[in-house]
Formats: sequence, C-alpha cells, structure tokens
Amino acid sequence: MQIFECVPNYSIDSAEDFEALRRVFGAFPEVDLLGAEFDVDHGRAVITLLGPPEELTEAVLASVEMVIALTDLHEHKGVHPFIGALDVLPFIPFSKDATMQAAAELAVSAAEKIAARFGVPSYLYEEAAREGDRKNLASVRKKVSPLRTEAFARRNANKSLSAFKPDVGEAKFHPTAGAICAGARFFLVAFNVNLDSKDLALAKSIASKIRESAGGLPGVKSLGLMLESKGLAQVSMNIVDYRKTGIDEALSAVEQLASDAGVRVHSTEIIGLVPKNALTGALKRMLLLPEEQTVRAIEDVKLLHDLRRIDAIIGTGANSSEVAARNENQLLRELPLETFTDRLSSADPSPGGGAVAALIGALSAALGTMVARITAGKKNVAEDVRAELTESITRLSNIENELTGLMDDDAKAYREFSVSLRGGGERQLKLLRCFEVPESMAKELIKAKTELTKLRKSGTKYAQSDVEIGILLASAAFGSALITARSNLPFVVDETLRGDLETRLRNLEAQMDDNKSQNAEQTTKSASELPDFGSFPVFDFDQAMRRVGNSKEILLEISEQFLADASDYLKNVNDAIESGDLLGLEKSAHALKGAAASLSFERIRRAAEFIEKHAKSGLTDDVRLAASKLGPFIAEATEAHGKH
Repeated sequence: MQIFECVPNYSIDSAEDFEALRRVFGAFPEVDLLGAEFDVDHGRAVITLLGPPEELTEAVLASVEMVIALTDLHEHKGVHPFIGALDVLPFIPFSKDATMQAAAELAVSAAEKIAARFGVPSYLYEEAAREGDRKNLASVRKKVSPLRTEAFARRNANKSLSAFKPDVGEAKFHPTAGAICAGARFFLVAFNVNLDSKDLALAKSIASKIRESAGGLPGVKSLGLMLESKGLAQVSMNIVDYRKTGIDEALSAVEQLASDAGVRVHSTEIIGLVPKNALTGALKRMLLLPEEQTVRAIEDVKLLHDLRRIDAIIGTGANSSEVAARNENQLLRELPLETFTDRLSSADPSPGGGAVAALIGALSAALGTMVARITAGKKNVAEDVRAELTESITRLSNIENELTGLMDDDAKAYREFSVSLRGGGERQLKLLRCFEVPESMAKELIKAKTELTKLRKSGTKYAQSDVEIGILLASAAFGSALITARSNLPFVVDETLRGDLETRLRNLEAQMDDNKSQNAEQTTKSASELPDFGSFPVFDFDQAMRRVGNSKEILLEISEQFLADASDYLKNVNDAIESGDLLGLEKSAHALKGAAASLSFERIRRAAEFIEKHAKSGLTDDVRLAASKLGPFIAEATEAHGKH
C-alpha cells in the first residue's frame, strides 16, 4: 500500500479554531495525525498527516470544510505570508512504493476535488507544477499575494485571477478562503531562529542574506518576521533540502550574522516533524563523528522491541481488528490510570479535554466523600450532623458515578460527530450531543461544589485542605466543561438555537457562584483593571500600509469606509449595554475589534477587545467605562486619518 505524508498549512488566528480543526482528523482512523502545531503570531497551523491516498484526501477535504467555516481572511492577522485559509497543501512520498510522480498526481486530484466541492482554486507547485515559473512556491506566492491583498482589502474577493490564472478551479478567489498552493515535494524542515531583539529590520536583513535565491545557503528559503506576543524578531526558514544545508549549518549562519550586529540568538523552533536523517546529520557534524558511524537512539530500539511484542500478541490468535475492537469498547472509567494517560497523550483527539474535565470533577467529588466518611466516623459528631454527612456521602458518590460515566459519553459523542463529518447524516444532532455532555458535567459539578462547600463547616478540621482542593478541582472542571461546550457553538447553524445554548451556559455560570447576591453585586463593581488605552497609537499608518501591500490609495479608501461605519458599530455596542444583552455586546465588540485591527486603529481595537473579553463578567464599571471611550477614540481616529 502506498503511504504519503501530507503537511497542510492553515491560516487561522485562535487556539480555539486550531483545536476545532485538529479534531476533524479523528474521524479518519486510517490517517495518522503525527503532529499539530499553532503559532498565534504567525497566524498559522501546521498539521502533519500520514496515510493512504484516498483516506488522506478525504481527511483534507473535511479540514477544508472546517477551515472555511472558521476563517474569514478579511479578518486574518497573522504575519506569515498567505494566499488562502488552507494555504499550502504538499504531499510527500513516504512508503517505498510511493513515488514523487504519484504524490504529484495526488496533489492534483486533491486540488480538483477541493475546487469542485468548495470553489477554492489551486496553484500547483514543486513537482506537481505544470509550468516552470510555478515550481517555486515563493514565486507563486509573490505573484498571487498582491492580488489577494487588493481583492480582500476592497472586500471584493471574487475579483478575477485572469492575470495569473490558477491551475485548478475558476480564476477567482473564494470569498473568504482565498486560494491554495498544492504540490508534491521532498521532506522539508521548517526551522525558525528567534533573535534576542525586536529589530525586525535586522531579521529581514539576515533572511535576505541566507536565502538561496540571493546567493545564500543552498536549499534555504527565509523571511524576517516579528513575533509581537514574544517581543522578538524571527528569522523563519524552510530548509527544502537538508542534504544541502543542515539545521546546524543554518543556525550557525544566523548566529554569525546576528553576532556581527551585536545580537544573540534567543531560541529556536522546529515546526512539524523532521526526518531522522536531518537530525542525525546535524548531530554528527556537531559532535565531529566520522561519516561512517551510525547514530542509533535507544528509543528506536525500544520501538522495534514494542512492535515485535505486538506482533507476538496478535500472532497468538487475535487479529488486529479484534484488538482494535476491544480497545474501542473498553470504557475509559475502567482503564488503569497509566493506560488512560497513554491514550490521552496520543495523537488521537479522543479522549480529550471533555473526558479530562469529567475525571477531575469525579476526583473532586471523591475527595468530598472521603472527608465526609472520615468526619462521620468520629465519635464526638452530633447525630444530626452525622445524618447530614451520610446523605452528603450518598449525593457525592452519585455525582462521582455520573461524572465518570460522562467520560465515556464525551468520547462517544465526539466519535459519532466525527463519523458525521465523513458524510454521514444528522451532523447538527451529533454536534448538539457534543454540547449536551459537557453541559451535564457542569450541572453535576455545581452539585459537587455545593456539597464540598458544606464540608467547610461540617468536615473535620484535619481534612480541610482536602476540602479546599476538592473545591478548586470542581471549579477547574466546571470551567473546563464550559470551554468544551462553548467550543462547539460556532458550528451550530441555527442562530436562535446557538443563542439559547449560550444562555444555558450563562445560567450555569450564575448557579456556580456561591452567593447569587454577591454575583449580582459584581455587575456594578470593577472586575478588572482598565488598561491605559492612551498608550496605544490612534492610527498606526505604517502598519496599516503593510497590511494592504503599501497601497495608500486602497488604505485610505477602506479606512474611510470603516470610519463612516464606525457610528453603527458604536450604536450596536451601546444598544447591547442598554438592554443588558451580554452576548450581543460580545459580538458587537468582536466585530468592531476585527475591523479596527485590520486597519491598525489601535485605540479603538484595544478598547473593543477589552469590552469583548470582560463582558463575560457582566456589565462592570470597567466595561461601561471602556465603552464610553469608543466615541472619543473614533473621533481621534477620524482626525488622524484626515492628516494622511
């Protein structure tokens, strides 16, 4: 059987979207998810897959459907160059019988299916290229990026691509997902070097000197980028042929050029997986080992040993499908702890966060049961207290059993939803079940915290630390259950139902509060410290220019339109505050934040971002104050815009 590696790169901005995207691949048992990484500064997720051609293609198609639902490139903020939501789709021959020609054919086939099903066009690069000037990915991106920038800046993504026609699909961008570069290539090493400096110009200078196209290192492509969240400039490299330039050689070149400028290397990153030969080659050069010496890792020997043991077990009469069926049917609650953690740490997305939330909640209830039993067993406990403790033991035991059962319910709900992604029916119904299971967890955890809080008074003083730990675990599990439930909301098609589900979660949050009157009082108190919005630029013109490809005409046109619409954004925010619509306030603030961020109106963006984030705590003084500043900030932005 031919096996191929596939390393799709997606343009996304949040960890929540990354998690939703990663989970898609759990629906394809024949496809191994070898790695999944996300960088918020790059705005990029890199997934490494391994599998046979047909299943690999179907997994990619499911991911395209998901990323289109998640992403609107009009709002994308990552610094990594991109032309699409699924930006790059390379296939690499992996098994001995898989050829580069077959990989190229697979890339073309996948591109054709994506175009037919979703209307996203593709350019073919490297070994799949049909034209010589499209072989180099950087060359394709250089020609398409300005077209994408202009089309999306003008909110006219359907603009014709006739000036540089795609190889597959119609000659126009998808309205929100852009275009794709699909290809076949050799193994690539994505290697980044972070400089101990914020000097973006230096990072760009180093990148320009080491890239092969400028006479630098053979097989190296490089960019200089700024990592805002880390406050570091980065030299981002693709080593397209580690046989020509090794990881160690690339690092040494960057270190030397940085040192010449008086800057040290802060850290490095490897994105995705690396061929073993690339690592052993670098290691041999670093250790000055002779070329003929083989580098063998004990983990490799252990892996071989484990595979032989598996073969021996299967050889006793159980075939692989029977073993898989037993593993699939075994309840999570019955697994030994080490086995459960092994399954949790695998690349399989199930069990995941929901099962962990249920387990933590069950542990909190078990701690409460322990404290209640110890206390009830003491001789000097009053009979009425003992009776209450006995009832508490029963209630906590029931909660523990419910939560451990929900571990398996969560895994089952996810598996059934994953099957629906492969083309099965009742997708929205299965998605609703993925919401209802963590919602049930949250309800049980409210009960658990209530019982544990009672033990602060009735429980023995020698076990109060266990009570407090139980309360902390119940609170953490509750928050985790809500995160799991909310992660499914963006994919609920019915807006009314989506709003109702969010209301249900908000009601649970209110119930979880120990004192409802205290919770109501918090709506008038300051929940967080208001940032100094004045420290941010009114209008970062230079940054905004970079976002639109340095076209002043385009920038002024779209920024003028934004300022004309700003009064509507502001009205939506104020109306939501007036009516007490917290969900509406979050949505309105989110829309304003995204529009302001795309044009670098930083004060407006930061105030809207603050409102969106803290509206979850209620209409606090700080939320109201931040909202009151939006009007003056819009006026300042209009004045600053007029100067350009």
